[in-house]
Amino acid sequence: MASNVRRFRIGRGADVGSVSGRPIMAHGRDGFAAHHCGGAPRSGTGGENCAARIHDRNFYERLPDSASAGLRHFLAPTAYGSDEALDILTSLLRYAVGETAPALAQRLLMEAATLPRALTTPSHHVRAITGDDRVASFLALVVQAFGHMMAVGLRAPDIRPGAEQVRLFMLHRLNHEKVEVLYGLFFHANGSLLHERELARGNLSICMPSACEIARTALSIGAVAVVLAHNHPSGSAQPSRQDVRFSANVAASLSLADAVLIDHFVVANGTTTSMRKLGLLPDSISRSGEVS
Repeated sequence: MASNVRRFRIGRGADVGSVSGRPIMAHGRDGFAAHHCGGAPRSGTGGENCAARIHDRNFYERLPDSASAGLRHFLAPTAYGSDEALDILTSLLRYAVGETAPALAQRLLMEAATLPRALTTPSHHVRAITGDDRVASFLALVVQAFGHMMAVGLRAPDIRPGAEQVRLFMLHRLNHEKVEVLYGLFFHANGSLLHERELARGNLSICMPSACEIARTALSIGAVAVVLAHNHPSGSAQPSRQDVRFSANVAASLSLADAVLIDHFVVANGTTTSMRKLGLLPDSISRSGEVS
């Protein structure tokens, strides 16, 4: 078997191993120090370097069962009994096993050495340790949730639709509805979408949502702009007097939450009507114009 490890020898003051000509470990004055291959030593918590974290004269005090500990336990800072990894794993496991969580977390970390490895311990092995399927299922869900978070990002996608995109979406969303439905889009100050949901569902001719509830939603999520749309199952895309009155109430309520009603679309028979373009929304409350 070919290998790119050029040498592996231990000697005072000598390198220990080399991968592609780069030293893996070096013997220093205070003990062996691991070096990041191809770069500078990694930084640890509080600015201490990797060597300072790994070299531990209290190794035998730190690990109660040091006789069965391997090299990874000696090197991994997450093996510390008071380490953040142990605290996190213990807190997680309390939801599944209650008071036995500290002992179980300690055992999982002793065998895995790192929190990611502990969380991904094979289910059959977790069952063998605990005798409880709940723990294995719980850890699997934690890992699944983390994987999803990494796949979609820590924050929601930054969606910044244009006015025409918003109009077309409202058309496709509401045109097929058989009863009157009010839909709302809530936007951040930078134009990105914060939240969207169906606000009310009524009958063939009316739906009566609360203008104050729309304002409360905007205030709770920090939205500064709102776009509304509702459909007319009757087939007419012309706003009614009640639509105009309701829009004025929403705009007034939103102004109390430092938000504005950008537009209110009426959808019917494959067409949309913008109440903003018809001049049916209060100009004194609108401060930012169309969504861009």
